[in-house]
Amino acid sequence: MVERLTYIGKKLEFLFEPKDVLLYILAKVGDCLHMVDESHFPMLQATMISMVKSLGKLGWLRHTYRDVRIVLTYCLSEILRIFSLEAPYNDDTLGAILQLLVDSFESLKNIRSSHFSRRLSILEAFAKTRMKNILLDLELDELIYEIFHHFIASARKEYANNVISTIRDIMKVLIYLGHSYLCY
Repeated sequence: MVERLTYIGKKLEFLFEPKDVLLYILAKVGDCLHMVDESHFPMLQATMISMVKSLGKLGWLRHTYRDVRIVLTYCLSEILRIFSLEAPYNDDTLGAILQLLVDSFESLKNIRSSHFSRRLSILEAFAKTRMKNILLDLELDELIYEIFHHFIASARKEYANNVISTIRDIMKVLIYLGHSYLCY
């Protein structure tokens, strides 16, 4: 896997492929990252740095195709999950990435979407990591409001219990942490 991540990272630096090829490559990257356990971070950090830098470029983050942005968001949420406490991006890039993550929540209501499972993975990564803290640290209050709006607008009785539980847990943590930040 280390060799594959290194190879992909170098390819991504110069990747200007048609949309379908790009989607395929990014999906493979995301699936590969999804299999990486956080405990392997020290071993993989140097290997992943070129891929991390490539995927965090603002040109990628503002890609014109919605499908590319959602698969890219899947990759970035996995990177933030793996890097956990050491986010590998500056504040501006983190803000743009968090905007993509929040935008992906808007389409949670579309359970028949071909990217629904990726959106659930993004949701789970968001719930498991410090991304909520980063939102508050960077004072991205507007994104927090958007999260609540998307979650409330997308609530479906068709959701599995774990999806509802994850959404509820994220909202509770944001309320609790937000209250804590206001008290300081």
